[in-house]
Amino acid sequence: MQNRKKVIIVGAGVAGIASAIELAESGIEVHIIESRSFIGGRMYSFQDDSTGEWLDNGQHIMIGAYENFFRILKTLGTSDLIRCQKKLSVPFIDIDGIKSNFSSVLFPGMPGLVFGFLRMKEVVFKSRINAIKLLKKIIVNKIEIADKTVKNVLKENNQRDDIIKRFWEPLSLAVLNSPPELVSAKLLTEVLKKATSKGNFSACLCFPKVPLSELIEPFKSWLELKGGKILYRTPVDKILIENHNASVLLINGEHIEADAIISCVPHHVLIRMLPGNLKNHNIFQALNLFNYSAIISIYLWLNKEIIQIPFMGMLGTTTQWIFNKRILCRADEKAEKEYLPHYALTISGAYDLTEISSENIAQKCFSEIKKSFNFSDDLILLNWKVIKEKRATFIASPEIESLRLKSTTPVKNFFLGGDWTDTGLPATLEGAALSGYKAAKKAIEFLNNGISS
Repeated sequence: MQNRKKVIIVGAGVAGIASAIELAESGIEVHIIESRSFIGGRMYSFQDDSTGEWLDNGQHIMIGAYENFFRILKTLGTSDLIRCQKKLSVPFIDIDGIKSNFSSVLFPGMPGLVFGFLRMKEVVFKSRINAIKLLKKIIVNKIEIADKTVKNVLKENNQRDDIIKRFWEPLSLAVLNSPPELVSAKLLTEVLKKATSKGNFSACLCFPKVPLSELIEPFKSWLELKGGKILYRTPVDKILIENHNASVLLINGEHIEADAIISCVPHHVLIRMLPGNLKNHNIFQALNLFNYSAIISIYLWLNKEIIQIPFMGMLGTTTQWIFNKRILCRADEKAEKEYLPHYALTISGAYDLTEISSENIAQKCFSEIKKSFNFSDDLILLNWKVIKEKRATFIASPEIESLRLKSTTPVKNFFLGGDWTDTGLPATLEGAALSGYKAAKKAIEFLNNGISS
């Protein structure tokens, strides 16, 4: 045990957890340094003061192809806390109350998505055929996407406004957290390939059956059994570089050394922690060009049930998705009796809304629901909660996609994880998990070479 290698991970989000699992399962001692009092990063739950219910900081939509994130849950024994569709089915409603459904219920993989397009009666036949042609090009790599936005690719492939409104734009916002005109087509194509690579289940949507924090709650005990530990409420001041080796300086002045350091924090936090000689390095200077996209989550407690299904997409409204929490997620018994109908709404790419008051946002979304679902004044808003994540994800523009950092750095024992690193995936739970595993594997390669700090 005296010769056991030690790795410090800065940040206990999904990337940090994935890194820790990979390292600990390889027999390496893992110490995680976390500035907050809980793990999970941007995936966490908290208890609402008004209702007593446990709320997530945002509703997460997963797909069956999330193999790296689901590996975390399998390791922790919580994979049974995820509810997945058996077949892809995405219901929609627009501001005028017109309902539709994108479904691949009869066929797996690519044939299922083709079937879904063909059944979209709300768009003209030509739009459906053009969408199928584009999807086929994407799957078989017969399309030029380098340095192009999603919008560029859609226009170059004759995608009409009706199919963009009802399929491509909702997909871009859900997967990339930004509208088609801003984000890299490369990332969207990667998601579509994954969603069709392993049959129909890969594209199916999955949802937590419990508050998000419960999915990773066993991690602390799991890590301790492996000989590791988590230091909570422990902010890092700097990553120190001496003799081409990295170590950690805490904000309280304590200096901590290890055989390797893995940073799994958001890019703006990493910039703050880097010493001047690294901050000015051409690799890290690219971080100054990254920008964030916001996500706003709205929780509404109503006097009446408005949908009797788990979720719906909303079109032509500020609200993009509505989730029936009473169906999807276990609730506190007392809160459920007092506030029976409970819904979560999400707005991605919410650049223009973050400075609007929370009450105005809640009332605006409530008004949209009344109109879309044809309710009059008999639908009453009993309570609400608005959560603004101004730095939810980085904006994956084509320019930024080419600048995403690798797992390795110019410092031999310093490695990077985080959904903003070069995973080839969007800033999702799956991207974060993949980044953590990649960083850990690079650290293990370094340690196995017999070179340590």
